[in-house]
Amino acid sequence: MSAIDCPAAPAAIDDAVEAALGALLRDRDVGELQCLEGGFLQVLRRGRRERLDAVLEGPLFGLVRDHGAERQLIALRLRGGHQLWAGPCVDGRCALRVLKAPQLDVELDALADEGMLPPGLSTELAAAAAQGGVLVLGASRAGRQRLACAVARTAQRALAFAAVGERTAPLFPCPAGADVAAQAHAADALGFDALFALELTPAACAQLMQAGAALPLVASVRAPSTEAMSHALAGAPLDALAALVCVVGVGPDGRPRLMEMHGAADPGGPADASGAPAAAPRLALGRAPSAPPSGASAPGDELPPLAVPPSTWASDEPDDDPGWELAGLPADAAAPAPGSFDAALARQSARPPFAPRAPRPHPQAAALAGNPFGGLTFEPPPAPPGGEHSDGSAAEGDPDEEPR
Repeated sequence: MSAIDCPAAPAAIDDAVEAALGALLRDRDVGELQCLEGGFLQVLRRGRRERLDAVLEGPLFGLVRDHGAERQLIALRLRGGHQLWAGPCVDGRCALRVLKAPQLDVELDALADEGMLPPGLSTELAAAAAQGGVLVLGASRAGRQRLACAVARTAQRALAFAAVGERTAPLFPCPAGADVAAQAHAADALGFDALFALELTPAACAQLMQAGAALPLVASVRAPSTEAMSHALAGAPLDALAALVCVVGVGPDGRPRLMEMHGAADPGGPADASGAPAAAPRLALGRAPSAPPSGASAPGDELPPLAVPPSTWASDEPDDDPGWELAGLPADAAAPAPGSFDAALARQSARPPFAPRAPRPHPQAAALAGNPFGGLTFEPPPAPPGGEHSDGSAAEGDPDEEPR
């Protein structure tokens, strides 16, 4: 149920929400609040879910019970465009969820400071919004919404946006129409420059493609990946919807992070009087982009198949180890083509084997000829004059003799 179709909440429920959750509703970093009756509050802050050490107090749960939340799911529109859902649980308690209205209060530079975007990408995203649009997919719902709002806030300095879909009416003018395709055609007739949508379904994107609207689209889409989005569009190329497709996931720290980018934009294109990149010719959503010039391959094109290797490189022998083809060509093989790898391998194989040279003689080798020990010997010294005593002890004058 969209925010426009939701009935306005009674004044008592509005006052109870303001008294219990007013500080969190005014927090720019908080996008969603959830609470189970008697449990702790949980908030979605900058794309990351946090549990607060606080319990929702006041008459709010009693008021939503009296309004019918004890029996069925109810949806109400609060002040400021916020939405409130409340419904029963199997244990008899009520669950409550408040989804804040989207705000264009996020800057691309702030997302880069948070680590969601790499530095230096703001100019390319703003240029892509003017040159064909930006689609934000991914598993992080809050991350893709914040990125889409940041792109729209940067691009609205040069483009007049029209809102399509359910939740974008508080942000930009929303032309009347039965569906998103009718709203897109009405926005084109009214002279708007681009379309903006939050949480488009793949079915709504398919309607835009079939309608053939001609305005760039900046939107977040409920699709976890480009493969899922392409499957929902029956294999149609995503660049028929937008010039740039961003995929936002969850990083190791639990915060949203830009994981993939498909497509490209020219951030250095001509600028208008305001300094923003000038808008390129409008991209018709009902047809694919023009083919690339000859000699250039478009992103995603399949590469040509590899050439079939020569028959001499085929071996069915079970004893051949990996790398056998580098040992050389067989003798009966044809001469390899000049400049090929086989020719270089043949030249390398024809070289003589490596034979180490003998080292040069030492400069003192001639002086030591015939006396390799340089005057040293392992023979015992000769006995001194006098010989040995009759008892076998050394004679006098022997240096090894102990004093008597």
